Amino acid sequence: MVILEAMSYGVPVVATAVGAVPDMITSGVNGILAERTPAAFAAAICRLDDSAFRQCLGAAAADTVRRRFDMSAIAARYMALYEEAIQSHQPACLA
Repeated sequence: MVILEAMSYGVPVVATAVGAVPDMITSGVNGILAERTPAAFAAAICRLDDSAFRQCLGAAAADTVRRRFDMSAIAARYMALYEEAIQSHQPACLA
C-alpha cells in the first residue's frame, strides 16, 4: 500500500520487481524498477536528479493510481465482471 500511497501523491517510486510491484510500476513510465543490488538501486535513485524526469514519473504515477487503483475504479471493474458473469451464466429462458 505504501507504494500506491506515494504514487497517489505524485511521488516517483524506486522499487525492486518483487511481488505485485511490477503490476503497479512500469519502469521509466510511472516509477523505476531497479535490480536487487545496492549499486543498481543507487543508480536508479540517482536518475531522479533529473527534475523533468522526476516530475514526469510523479505525474504518471498519480495518473496510474487514479485510473487503475482508485476504489471507485476498482468497484466499477468488479461490477462489470459480475455483470458479465451473470449474463454469461443465465439460463436460456431468463436471457
